[in-house]
Amino acid sequence: MDTVLIGIGPLLAIVAVVVGRLRGRRPVASLILGAVPLALMSVAAPLVWGTYAFLSGVTLMAAQGTGGAVLVSEPCLAITRPIFMGTIAVLSTLLFIFCMALLHHRHDPRQDEPQASTPLTIWRGASIVALSALPVAGLGAVAVLAERIARLTMLAVDPSRQSEAQAVIGNLGVSQFSSFLAVGLMRAIAGGLVVALLLVAAGSAAAFALRPVERHRGVRVYAWIFLVLVAFLMAWHLNVARSLTAWFAGVRQAG
Repeated sequence: MDTVLIGIGPLLAIVAVVVGRLRGRRPVASLILGAVPLALMSVAAPLVWGTYAFLSGVTLMAAQGTGGAVLVSEPCLAITRPIFMGTIAVLSTLLFIFCMALLHHRHDPRQDEPQASTPLTIWRGASIVALSALPVAGLGAVAVLAERIARLTMLAVDPSRQSEAQAVIGNLGVSQFSSFLAVGLMRAIAGGLVVALLLVAAGSAAAFALRPVERHRGVRVYAWIFLVLVAFLMAWHLNVARSLTAWFAGVRQAG
């Protein structure tokens, strides 16, 4: 299932780029702002599924009365491993989008035309930024929450990190910790679903929202900046997910 969900982002992004080119060479801004949100589905979709798998795993262990670091590592890996693999897929897709946008920019004879007749007003610019940036920020927040849940859960049961667990979790009781996990998991699952819908909506609506000003120089510059910032965000998440996945996998192998 993880492989299928991780492949959603590249598939949607490539389809968006190909369809856009078949319908006529679209400006760079539309290409980037339309394809990048769709590429992020490679993190959003596996994140929701992984969080649900984590919830199912810990619920089953609670019902069976089992536990321990080795067993807990499995549901924790269900969260971080899909994020790690999905982030790699997103970064690869962003490279493809970058190359296509660069190729389009170099071969579009209309790129030096005067700016769009429709002025780029503050409200229009703000709507473009919100449409593209808010879903990305939401995805980052949900991913951080899911990663934090997995990290704290493993800290609570890993005997090799008792000092770190004491510093992070402190004197939090079992009931309070369980309540934190339950609330956090529900927020992560619900937030992931909302973000996934927003990413699809943002990618689909970009062509329509940008059409009046898609050749405006300011919009083109913002599109390139947006692509670079998303790449940096994904690289940061890749490092975090890699570190957590290595930790959880090491605990499982040691057991």
